[in-house]
Amino acid sequence: MWIVFKIDRKKLNFFRNEIKFKAGSKTLIYSPKMLINYFLKNKLVSKELLLLGDYIFCYNKNFSNKFILETLS
Repeated sequence: MWIVFKIDRKKLNFFRNEIKFKAGSKTLIYSPKMLINYFLKNKLVSKELLLLGDYIFCYNKNFSNKFILETLS
């Protein structure tokens, strides 16, 4: 089952570790990014932007279990 979470971007790594700890190591996290290249003061700068903003998708078969959903919320 897929679930959409709203997260704080600064705590993304902490969130990934907690989800994998609570739901299991087979959790897939999908957060699409876009790479933007632009020139700033005659230098090429690369920047990654999250397409969904503060939202990420997570998939795990265990999300259909009500107990796990309660512990995640």
